[in-house]
Amino acid sequence: MEDKITELSELSIDELAIKLAEEASGSHFGSTEPSPSQKKELGFAIFHDMLNEVRPLICQNLKIQQYFVNPLDSSETELIAAFIDILTSVVGGIPIVVFSVMIVKYGIRKVCDNSEES
Repeated sequence: MEDKITELSELSIDELAIKLAEEASGSHFGSTEPSPSQKKELGFAIFHDMLNEVRPLICQNLKIQQYFVNPLDSSETELIAAFIDILTSVVGGIPIVVFSVMIVKYGIRKVCDNSEES
């Protein structure tokens, strides 16, 4: 698992969005393969939709709140692992590891600063 997290962490957020779209859709794209920009757009749409659903679970989690108190106590991998733990039981149909890495790339502070808007 740690190797997959490391591998995904090396990708840009745009590359992660494409990967999210590919893995979430599988081979259900239809008769024609969408372009990379269409996959990226779909990936970000999936990301933001799911983020709106799980934002309270993430931002109210004790481990994530502790990160805000002392961010130096948690590595990026530990933070991703915390997201995976939080999301595994509630999110279905999307690749949770890719989604979790995207959250870190997007910025956990940005995610939780918007938590009152949800």
